[in-house]
Amino acid sequence: MARSHSPERASVPWSSRIQPVSNSSHAGYRRDIDGLRALAVLAVLAFHAFPQILPGGFVGVDVFFVISGYLISSILFSDLQRGRFTYREFYARRMRRIFPALAVVLATCLFFGWLVLLDAEYTQLGSHVAAGAGFFANLALWRESGYFDRAAELKPLLHLWSLGIEEQFYFVWPLVLAIAWSRRWTGTVLTAVTLGSFALSLWWTKHSAVGAFYLPMPRFWELALGGLLAWHTRAYGRQSPSDARGIEKCTGWRAQFPVAMFEITELDGRRISFTMSGNLLSVAGLLLLLLSMTWFDATTPFPGVRAMVPTLGTVFVILAGEQAWPNQMLLARRSMVFIGLISYPLYLWHWPLLVFARTLWSEVPPAVVRLALVLISVVLAWATYTWLEKPIRRTMEAHNPKRAPTLVALASFMVLIGFAGVAVKKGYIPVRLHTLSSLSKAALDWDYPGNEKAQWKGTQEGTVLFFGDSYIEQYFPRIRWLVEHHAGTHRTVRFYTEEGCAPVPGITRKSTRMCGAFASNGFRLAQQEDVVQVVVGGSWLGMVNRGDYFFEGDPQEHVIDFNGAEGVQVFSRLTQELAQLKAMGKQVQLLLNPPGGKMADPTNLITNRVFAAPRLIFRSIPMQEHVATTWVINAKMRAVAAQAGIPVLDPAEWMCSALECPVTDATGIPIFYNSTHLRASYVEKNIRVFDDFVVPRSKGAIFGGGTANLIAGGQ
Repeated sequence: MARSHSPERASVPWSSRIQPVSNSSHAGYRRDIDGLRALAVLAVLAFHAFPQILPGGFVGVDVFFVISGYLISSILFSDLQRGRFTYREFYARRMRRIFPALAVVLATCLFFGWLVLLDAEYTQLGSHVAAGAGFFANLALWRESGYFDRAAELKPLLHLWSLGIEEQFYFVWPLVLAIAWSRRWTGTVLTAVTLGSFALSLWWTKHSAVGAFYLPMPRFWELALGGLLAWHTRAYGRQSPSDARGIEKCTGWRAQFPVAMFEITELDGRRISFTMSGNLLSVAGLLLLLLSMTWFDATTPFPGVRAMVPTLGTVFVILAGEQAWPNQMLLARRSMVFIGLISYPLYLWHWPLLVFARTLWSEVPPAVVRLALVLISVVLAWATYTWLEKPIRRTMEAHNPKRAPTLVALASFMVLIGFAGVAVKKGYIPVRLHTLSSLSKAALDWDYPGNEKAQWKGTQEGTVLFFGDSYIEQYFPRIRWLVEHHAGTHRTVRFYTEEGCAPVPGITRKSTRMCGAFASNGFRLAQQEDVVQVVVGGSWLGMVNRGDYFFEGDPQEHVIDFNGAEGVQVFSRLTQELAQLKAMGKQVQLLLNPPGGKMADPTNLITNRVFAAPRLIFRSIPMQEHVATTWVINAKMRAVAAQAGIPVLDPAEWMCSALECPVTDATGIPIFYNSTHLRASYVEKNIRVFDDFVVPRSKGAIFGGGTANLIAGGQ
């Protein structure tokens, strides 16, 4: 599915018109560009439905950014040259192309969401509908991104981020080109925008991958690159882009080989000429696209410098010209042109279908279901193109008397959809499953204010440090309750956490590169003289399964194999750090992995979202399943604790019976926030294992760790 830092990874600006692009130097509709669109959309569909087949298929978005910039800029240059450019006409064309299919998909998502989603899910969908209708979905998704953001594969309108970037680009691009054209600065301005935005992309990718992915400025260079290509191809005159002399004019590169590679006199009744230079450019471009689609994957830092691979590949294919043999034989085929023509509605339809199916299945649907959904999206895209887009396009022709009313109707309908999204976001439209509001409340029941606010000065001896990731953060509500209800008798308490980072020094993550520094800082804090009690916890299972941890300082960023010699090195380093704390006289507890899993997630506690009357029942995870999931990593952590000479805290001891680990109370009310974290209200009332750490009952308890409550907690 979509990439997780973001799910959410590929969504494509399919909105550029595949219509004849004409100017004085480059005229005629190019079937091969339709085929290039088809290649990109099929790559994205494969990535979303079968990511293991094409792990880098998300680069289809970059292909389409370049195509969009090339085609739209070509139209703008043609209009500017002929003195026909007007902002009104430009945005009328955009509305004609974008609004019809988008409005129908948004409305459909609102209806189907009302049918099958919970309150919180539908509220978020309403927010995304409003953002999609206003073309700022990328900004909305960026603002809500974070460790506990809802998974990308559960957001039906995640794919609209790229449409937001594209329209934000075209909000300013016509003005930029018009001013540059009038001042004769076009080439200079295009180059400056492309290079400036690319520099921002490099910086943002290094410092904030999520910002580089969603924000417009780090992405504008890809669209501007298409505009730069459109500008430079004007130097061809009436030469084909695949003509060696034309390429020399555009790129400054002189072909050192004969122009003609070979010639076929008849193919389907047409004479086609192939040139070596165009063929080589096309082959090189297609190889770059293939390389990026197969070499990149969800862990690849992106966009940044790696985005040059698919964007330059796209430039090469377009520059090769329609007469290049690969373009004719592969991209201009009738089947590819057909997919290219419906690529915009195809993209709009396919992702919501996959997401709603995942919601109904509570997991990734079977392969046959995903394949069927992709085929259904093709049918829906064809129907949208044939019965909606084409009739509206005819109605919007320049001298059609229905043109103005159609524009008003399109704009009004889009505004109406946007307001409907706002109404859903504010809760004015209750969902069909509103009787299950307790599930939605559980899915929102998280409380951690950040490290700066998660500390209190106490009056009792010593400081208690809670050190780890979100598995430590989940216990904050109980600690806060203790402090508030035992004013004057509690110890100084401090939380030091980083979501998604295991508290293990010497290693860091490709997706969260501050993890190593965080862990080192945490152990330095624990060594401070006033700290007498340290609770260390983390998602140890996540650490070994995430597949993106590497040793700090490793230039190759080789992923650590926690089951081999590298894992021994990691656990040995952690043992040394814990043993050092104990040697300094501190009381240290190592918190093991808690129960959890798919069934713990409140959104998975519905027996049937569509046909049966939903009801809440008691649910639990069999103890055997919990042991099977965690016994290997918990055994490793127990060994670490034993070698360091410190005790372990096992959440299963205070949450589970011998046979099962409940994920709801007796009435079916969830006790989990998501599949792996407890909800705040449950922790506050029931998890008492840390009480004696914070509010010591006796001198022995100050340094003893409250053994009685270790077993009784939660009872």
